Amino acid sequence: MQTKQQAGYVEFDPLASVTVIKPLDSSDFDTSLIKTLYDDEQLTSEEYVILDYFGAVTTMKKATKNISLTISFQGLKRKVDIHQARLTKALNRLVEKELLKKTPEGYMLTEKGYLLSNKLVDRFGRTQKFLPSIHTHTLSGKIQMASLTQEKLRQISQEFVGKWFGDFRFIAKTDYGDMIELEWLSINGGITAKLIFGPENNIKISTSSARYSESEMELQILADRIITTLEKKFDLWILLESRDVYENRRKLISSDTMPSKFAA
Repeated sequence: MQTKQQAGYVEFDPLASVTVIKPLDSSDFDTSLIKTLYDDEQLTSEEYVILDYFGAVTTMKKATKNISLTISFQGLKRKVDIHQARLTKALNRLVEKELLKKTPEGYMLTEKGYLLSNKLVDRFGRTQKFLPSIHTHTLSGKIQMASLTQEKLRQISQEFVGKWFGDFRFIAKTDYGDMIELEWLSINGGITAKLIFGPENNIKISTSSARYSESEMELQILADRIITTLEKKFDLWILLESRDVYENRRKLISSDTMPSKFAA
């Protein structure tokens, strides 16, 4: 069930994340599945795992072929259980087959790849069993400027794509046109972080972890670093207005009282 947000805030699904989705394990495939994939779709098991992962993430984000989801090579390497050399070869083959497109930021589905990933999900019955139980802490507010233009969205995105924050490594970017979502993953793989900005000057910063206290602590550190970057690089003032806490998609806490660290 989609979480309903307060009017004016960026639509938010705590589970719609590159980093919380568990990919398939090719070692669990039986020989009949591998043969079917190779004979019918001309896919190796590694290629199938990658396409399925893109398809699962796209489905969770409710993305379409008109929305740009880009996953970095480092993000794929950390998420799919494929040796780096074999992963590189599989990605190159998917690019050659025009199922993936390689960009300076990572890899994204082509229209052909999007259609095939949907076909594979329908045929082999991918379900949401890949979702863990997580706690998500969020801070929401406004970027104080006349209007967050497409050009300003692009500039902010370019500043943060690929950027590391302490123990967090950049993973993926989703471009919805009037809204951009950036994702990071902690070195130990236990904490997911997001920055969402636009439309209507909205901004949301979140951290997710299986451990409630861990997510809460990291959110304060991450928010401070992101806001400092926005203030120094773009001379923007960020007004954080609310704090929410979720267990999976169930909202546990909703407050318009900000922690003293982030109070205006």
